[in-house]
Formats: sequence, C-alpha cells, structure tokens
Amino acid sequence: MIQLLFTIKPHSSIDVITNSSTELFICDKEQTIQMIEEALKTRGVTGYLPLWIFDLKEYRIWRENNRHRKYPDYDHNYHMVEGWFKDTEDEEDVMELRKNYIEEGDRREWSNTPKEFYDRLYEAQRAAEKKNPGQHGVGYHAKDAEVDKIYEEVNALDVKPDWWTNPIKYHYNDMTVNDLDGSVMILGDGDNSFRWEDVEWIEDTFNTSRRHLG
Repeated sequence: MIQLLFTIKPHSSIDVITNSSTELFICDKEQTIQMIEEALKTRGVTGYLPLWIFDLKEYRIWRENNRHRKYPDYDHNYHMVEGWFKDTEDEEDVMELRKNYIEEGDRREWSNTPKEFYDRLYEAQRAAEKKNPGQHGVGYHAKDAEVDKIYEEVNALDVKPDWWTNPIKYHYNDMTVNDLDGSVMILGDGDNSFRWEDVEWIEDTFNTSRRHLG
C-alpha cells in the first residue's frame, strides 16, 4: 500500500477580529442635528443611521407601550437604547440593577470588590446540581431562586445598603436615560461600521460619550 503525504505551505495569514459591536455616540446637548450632519458629510464619515434626538418623555411612553405588545417594536431607535441604559425611575430597571448586584457584585470599572453573595449563590447552584444530576439548567434555576430570596431579605431590612438605594452606581454603565435626554445620537448602521480614525474624530469634535452596543 502506497501512502502519500502532502505538505501545504500557507500562502498568507491574517488576524481575525471577533469583538463586534455597534457604536453609539451621545453628543453634547448644545449641538444640533444639522450642525453634526454637515461636519460628518464634510469629513466623509460613513456607516451611521440617520441622526436623532433622544426624548426622555417619548422614550418612556414608547417603552411602556412596548411592554404590552405581543410583538415588540424592534425597529425603533429606542430599542437600541433599551437595556443598555437604565431608567432609575422605572421599577423594572431598578429591580434588575439590584438583582444584578446580588449576582455579579460591584461591576464598576477597575473594581476589585469581591462578590458579596457569591458563596451563597454558588452553594445553592451546587446543591441543586448534586441533588438532580444530569438535569439541564437546574443549577441556574436554583441560583436565580436564591437571588430572588436574597432580594426579598434585603427589601425587608429597615436600613438598606447603598447598592440597594443607588444601584446604578455599581453597574458597568452608570449613564442613565436621564443623561441622554435632549442629546443628538449617532448610531452605527451595523457592527464595526465606523473607521477607527472616524471614531476618535467624532469623540473629539462633538464632545461625545461613546458606548459599545454588543
């Protein structure tokens, strides 16, 4: 039997970028859409959707209506903001922020604070998995149930911890929808749609805050 060995020499190699995200720029409130559009066109910036102004009152109405729809409105600009920016006057968002702290701990940048409830959540998850071997997701359900239990315990306290009364402070994005009100929004039309040199130019020119959505 004859065995053949083929040696293939690589023609070239490339680095693959897997960290995809859509960029959102929140512009200084003193600038107008027309002013920003003219500057973007003059520079030749591409890869963004039509500019729009964030209206907090309109957003809250849209979100409340969207909660009751059978098929949520995923095409609206506000959908891109929902979830990434919390509303500290919305009970659902506040509850989510508090539960996020219980599960993830202090998520502020550069924070080295240990997760306060880690051991308790881990033990609940491990006990459920040990009691129900091979059952998919049982540990995660037990962990979620323990988060709910801790939430109710803290809610019953007469004196609440700071992360309960001001949960946005401990979140990875402490910019709220209140901070967006009246700002011109520049949103990419897809993942990595801006040239990097344009990203830096937009930040410097329009005094923007930038967020990665994705």
